[in-house]
Amino acid sequence: MEVESRVQKQIRGAVLDLICHRYPKKLLVLVPVHMSNPALCSDQCRHILGRFLKPEDYRVVLLSGSGFGHKLEHDADLVRAALRELGFDCTAV
Repeated sequence: MEVESRVQKQIRGAVLDLICHRYPKKLLVLVPVHMSNPALCSDQCRHILGRFLKPEDYRVVLLSGSGFGHKLEHDADLVRAALRELGFDCTAV
């Protein structure tokens, strides 16, 4: 899992880290703070991961909240849903 709130070029470096990591399931959580276009950035990350991984092995979550505006419950639901889709049990979380 990677959590990033950097500019797009730095986020692509995190995507490479995920691709190279030995665990088969990958989760990238993007915090839309320093990105000029968060939706485009998340689409690019999905595209890059999709070139190297099976669709069932990765998720990219773009959070709604940031350090300036919290949307904790909504964002927690997004992350839980992604984890469930990856096959993790989130009943205790």
